[in-house]
Amino acid sequence: MDNQQRELTKLIKGHVEGTLTEAEQQRLAELVRQDTQARKLLEAFEDNEVLTAKLARLDGFRQRADWETILSRYRRKRVGRWATGLGVAATLTIFLLAGWWLVNTPTESGVVADARYGHKNDVLPGGQKAVLTLADGSTMALGDAPLHQQLTDGVALDIGEGAITYKNTEKQADALVYHQLDVPVGGVYELTLADGTRVWVNSNATLRFPVTFAAHERRVSVVGEAFFEVAKDKERPFIVQSKGLEIVAVGTAFNVNSHRKDGSVKAILTEGKIRVSNGQQTQELLPGTGVVATAAGRMDVAPVDIEEALAWKEGYFYFNRKTMGDILDELVRWYGIEVTVKRALPDKQFVGGIKRSETLAPVCALLAEMSGRKFAIDGKKLIVY
Repeated sequence: MDNQQRELTKLIKGHVEGTLTEAEQQRLAELVRQDTQARKLLEAFEDNEVLTAKLARLDGFRQRADWETILSRYRRKRVGRWATGLGVAATLTIFLLAGWWLVNTPTESGVVADARYGHKNDVLPGGQKAVLTLADGSTMALGDAPLHQQLTDGVALDIGEGAITYKNTEKQADALVYHQLDVPVGGVYELTLADGTRVWVNSNATLRFPVTFAAHERRVSVVGEAFFEVAKDKERPFIVQSKGLEIVAVGTAFNVNSHRKDGSVKAILTEGKIRVSNGQQTQELLPGTGVVATAAGRMDVAPVDIEEALAWKEGYFYFNRKTMGDILDELVRWYGIEVTVKRALPDKQFVGGIKRSETLAPVCALLAEMSGRKFAIDGKKLIVY
């Protein structure tokens, strides 16, 4: 471990204990800005207070007390396993050293040792990664490495920490030139389009878009899940196509998800107003409402929980009245695992959440508390008993 790693370990330990001076806090912030792995390590020591506060604000959250009980048990269990026979300072130091080794040790498969939960191994969470396909068919693998590239079609690319920004250097083109962003299983990526619209693309999803938009509209297509913060432009509506559903917006924020077992597409509006059409009927949505469009042509509009649209892009799993089958589907996409269920899963719905930066084992511990089922990890396989 070099001197900077030792310094970071000391500073994070002080941050967790609340003993840092103002100068030390500034130094920690500087290190985190400079080093992506340092940021990931710091995030690993943040607790779930932010999520708990969000859950507490939900109207009609009848199971909040149950969730708090589960979460408090989970926290005590984690601390207890590490604190037995050790002082808090020694515990934090060992945990930080182990954490630094973990985030800096390359593992192609994402499989790491589990010394805490009794599984054969643990599985690392997904991260910021994607593949960009250019107009000529060439591809670029995107990750955390910064890059600036000037393209021949008059657009500059700025690739930063898990995000890519398109910048116009010429006027609108006569013919549209398309790029495609593919986010694999275990990935997530942020994109800023040429008009300033920001898009977060979730795991196992594809976004196709023109590098420069047309004069009369801004049209993109998505397969999977993506969240859009649309730049305002009254002269050019922003149009998202997904599995036959068309969403039209001017300046707004919404989530669209076609990762649904029944083949339907769900859109949730968090801000502004959108118009949704499936070619047979059209509905207008206001904030706090969503629409489910089925393959049979139905469109059902109803009030929704906005956190469902926001949580994943803010780094949380959020389970609000989701079945265990729905939850496991999310884990498959984020951790790149296979799931085997030994007994039929009930239709019971669960409420809860946890950071997506956690490895798989603590997520399984939480789900076991919630459901009473036993979970076992073996390589990249998750077995539910």
